[in-house]
Amino acid sequence: MFNKLILYLQTIRFLKISQIFFRIKRSLFKKNIICKKAYFQINKSNLWTSHTLYPERITENFSSFFLNRRIQLDFPDAWFDVSDRLWNYNLHYFDDLNSDNYQHKRRFHLTLLKLWQDHNNLDSPGWEPYPCSLRVVNIIKAFLSGLDITQETKDSVHNQAFFLYRNLEKDILANHYFSNLKALLFYSTVFGDRKLFEFSVKNITYQLDEQVLEDGGNFERTPMYHSLFLSDLLDIYNLIVSYKPLFNSVFKQLIEKKIIAMHIFLRFLTHPNGEIAHFNDSVNGVSPKLDRLESYMKSLGIALSECPKNPVIDLKNSEFFIGQTENCKIIFDSGSISPSYQPGHAHAGTNSFELSYKKNLIFVNSGISEYGETPRRLFQRSTSAHNTVEVNGKNSSNVWSSFRVGKRAKVIKRSFGYTQSKRQYYFSSEHDGYETIFNKIRHKRTISFNDDFVCLEDYVLGRFSNITSRFYLHPEVNVEKVDNLFYLDSGGNTIICDFGNCNTSLVESTYFHGFGLQKPNKCILINSRTRHLKHKFYFEKI
Repeated sequence: MFNKLILYLQTIRFLKISQIFFRIKRSLFKKNIICKKAYFQINKSNLWTSHTLYPERITENFSSFFLNRRIQLDFPDAWFDVSDRLWNYNLHYFDDLNSDNYQHKRRFHLTLLKLWQDHNNLDSPGWEPYPCSLRVVNIIKAFLSGLDITQETKDSVHNQAFFLYRNLEKDILANHYFSNLKALLFYSTVFGDRKLFEFSVKNITYQLDEQVLEDGGNFERTPMYHSLFLSDLLDIYNLIVSYKPLFNSVFKQLIEKKIIAMHIFLRFLTHPNGEIAHFNDSVNGVSPKLDRLESYMKSLGIALSECPKNPVIDLKNSEFFIGQTENCKIIFDSGSISPSYQPGHAHAGTNSFELSYKKNLIFVNSGISEYGETPRRLFQRSTSAHNTVEVNGKNSSNVWSSFRVGKRAKVIKRSFGYTQSKRQYYFSSEHDGYETIFNKIRHKRTISFNDDFVCLEDYVLGRFSNITSRFYLHPEVNVEKVDNLFYLDSGGNTIICDFGNCNTSLVESTYFHGFGLQKPNKCILINSRTRHLKHKFYFEKI
């Protein structure tokens, strides 16, 4: 009981007072009120640029495909199937209104909207603020793209927006609250609510200053949600262009500036094969792919900027390092939990890395496949699921439940540079995640590299009983151990791994490459009681 109390205190201490207040308020006073106030005449712009970001979600015979699960929908029961809450949310998002092939499904989409309106009252899971936010935006986007929605649907959108305004997720904040504001901006712009419009613009401006960092990264440090946030900004920019007289130039310039910065950042956190890096809650198949986002930018007249070609890129606000040569790309997480008051998508993966060579993924973090409160979810968030060092069998940050974090690792030092004598670039990070009151443990990792090899060094300072280091291989990497060397082959390219005199073993593991998906892969496991470990990876020669 005492340990549980400490865990709760370590978790709650990072929350904002306002979050606690609004959490209590929402629990006690949920405002299930339908708006009785009439809305102004709807102003439909003909300047909206239609663009799809997702493949088809629901076919005309009601076969759905969300989160890599194909399910035949049986309405009205399907609306209330919460055996998988995230899957149910996706059903209520109505992404299909603006997905591939939407132009040929107008009548079907009107039928789908009618089914939702007939069977979902305020007690439905679809009326929770987050799915409500996404659905409002999707209906309005479809309307601007040519869907001739009925008066009943217009009334429904009006009621949903009114409900959302009175149930904003100020207890959660971060991406949830931004999605609330985006929905209110779309509604107030098209439905002519000036007061709500000014509220939305003001609060979106404030959230952009907080949630988009100077280096272009989203403050949740999660490439998947970064991509979703970027798609939100593109939609908002599209709305601004479509209703230009309503928006001032300062707001438009702010949105465009953030889009350009976030696009460059996303390119840094994307591997050469087009897959996003698996840091924190990131996996493929949920957020729009980079090429679709870039196509959307082009259609809106936003020029794509070139990424700097420097061998070392320090994304210092988001605390990622990028190492890049002609054939190799290294992505290194040298950051603390962020934002401190909303760590729901954070992992205990500080000082982990991913590496690709000649467009092939080599070393990968394990990824995620679910959001439920399960042992698998706990493992996927743990230090042991990442390419980093685990000390004394502990997590560097105390992840628990599905979205909670207690005691957190804090990055103490970060540095990068070029060693002239060795002709190597390097970056380094040191954190205190394993520290206790009586034992000042530190983990420092330095990665040096050039065109021919990568050298990875780990230092563990303080008293410890054992350390475990893991190197997860992508499923398509073939591995063979000869003496004390590991030969990795991917796409006909060879990487030779020399772990020195470490006690190494090759173990079976699992790569979670999408929600509900997994593949077998290999993990090179190192157990040691030595405080200094040095590993070298040679590209095609030794």
